[in-house]
Order: sequence, then C-alpha cells, then structure tokens
Amino acid sequence: MRGHEPLIALRRRGLRPALVDIDLEPCPWRNWSTWPEWTTVPQIEVQPADSIQLLDLRFLVGLTVQVSGFDGPRVWALFDACQAAGAARVLAFVQVASPDGLTVRTTEARDSAALTEA
Repeated sequence: MRGHEPLIALRRRGLRPALVDIDLEPCPWRNWSTWPEWTTVPQIEVQPADSIQLLDLRFLVGLTVQVSGFDGPRVWALFDACQAAGAARVLAFVQVASPDGLTVRTTEARDSAALTEA
C-alpha cells in the first residue's frame, strides 16, 4: 500500500479529509506519491501483491472512503475491509478500461450507507 503515510500524519494532527481515494490499479502518474502537493483528497494505491486481509486500515476510522479497481472480488474485499476498519462510509466501484486505456467506466457500484438503510 502506498500514499497512506501523509494521511496518517494528518490524522495524528487531528485533521480528517472529507474523502479518501483508494485505488487497486497502479497509477502511471504515481498520484499516491505527490497527492499532498495538489489535492486535499488522499490518494492511496493498493499494490497487486498486497493482501487485502493483511492491510492495516485503522487510519480510515470515521472517514468516507472511495474504492475503485478492475478486479471485482478484490474491490469487494477492500470494501468489506474498509468497513471493518471503521470507515464511516465506503463507496466502491468495479471498473473496466476501454481497449485503448483512455477511458474507464463503472460496471458495478456499492455504497455502505445504502446497505445500512436497507
């Protein structure tokens, strides 16, 4: 997992971002490494070799989290892990890229707030 250290530092100072973006796909622009310079939304990247079950997600307690990726079972596993870690709300999106890789569309979505209302 990459990009979470600056978020942990924010949390230790008593700050909490309005949203945390967790991506299961490697970003060619390495957003996770520079997000504090250009956005207030933490950009976290889970590596393909990372075990979702072994991630320490305690820094998400009380936060709204957006999860996205191409592998549905991994997206749903991370959705569940974020909820179990104490995130206030989790939005998850399974996506598919166009053949040229220039666009991405969502094929499935889940919102933990909608699940608790049911």
